[in-house]
Amino acid sequence: MHVSNPAYFHSRYINVHLNRRKIFTDLGEIRNLSFYSVVGLTMQLLIWFVNSNVQNAFSTSIIGLAYGPVFPAALTLANDILPPDIRMVSMAFM
Repeated sequence: MHVSNPAYFHSRYINVHLNRRKIFTDLGEIRNLSFYSVVGLTMQLLIWFVNSNVQNAFSTSIIGLAYGPVFPAALTLANDILPPDIRMVSMAFM
């Protein structure tokens, strides 16, 4: 398959996401949230202190990649922690 083929890029995109999901689901929700928070905050600090448009664009994309799975992981963690009688009401407020 030639690199300029759109199917090549799509298959690489799906492969990266599947591998990321496979690696980070084994860590658990708390470690997962901690890792994504550290990565996001590190990229935010790089945006503040490094004066480069290319680096700022790269850091912004990594922030989006890191904070994307935070909401589902937080819901899973809340589902495990909260008692069943207040679980649905508290998740509605999230």
